[in-house]
Amino acid sequence: MTTELNEGEAVYWVNSLKAECVGVGPMHCLQVQKGETFEPDGWTLFYAPIEGFDYEAGYLYRLVVKEESIPAEQVPADASSIRYTLVRILDKEPDTKLRLNDLWVLESMGGIALALDDERQRPRMELDLAKMSVMGFDGCNNFRGAIERLDSSEIVFGPIAGTRKACVDMRISGQFNQSLNQVRGYTLKGTKLFLLDEAGGELLGFQKTD
Repeated sequence: MTTELNEGEAVYWVNSLKAECVGVGPMHCLQVQKGETFEPDGWTLFYAPIEGFDYEAGYLYRLVVKEESIPAEQVPADASSIRYTLVRILDKEPDTKLRLNDLWVLESMGGIALALDDERQRPRMELDLAKMSVMGFDGCNNFRGAIERLDSSEIVFGPIAGTRKACVDMRISGQFNQSLNQVRGYTLKGTKLFLLDEAGGELLGFQKTD
């Protein structure tokens, strides 16, 4: 359904979390995309304020925003040459995927509970949605990578880099990393997270930890 717009107005989507950016110094910026069609990986950093918009983290917004060009002689230093003003909020919905933003401890691989003699070898990971990153411990080495794609049911990781420590038993570490590279989706059930392959099969099962 097309939104009725007046001259100079546009539809803006605003993400549920701000992201690190650099202006006159380090700061946090809105993540937005413009247009009627929403793209899960279409976010771009937005450095200017939207006048009249009271942003609340944790919600996905769809807005109508008025764009007005400011005469060059009136533009402050390091500021946008366009004034953005909120016209109305079309939608404001809680972003359920923010539940992923936490620390997770591995409980199972391939649907089979992971029993360990030494709990120090248990893999764990942290998902940071503000930075769109994943990091953790695979049972032997520390690892870090990017979240390339994320929506309400899909998650895809980019290349994972890890330290190169050699352990006596690399089976858990190897299977964990192989599974992580195959992840294409997820489900959340209470405090449990299940990472799934392209066909929806369970690869890794985690328990939330504080």
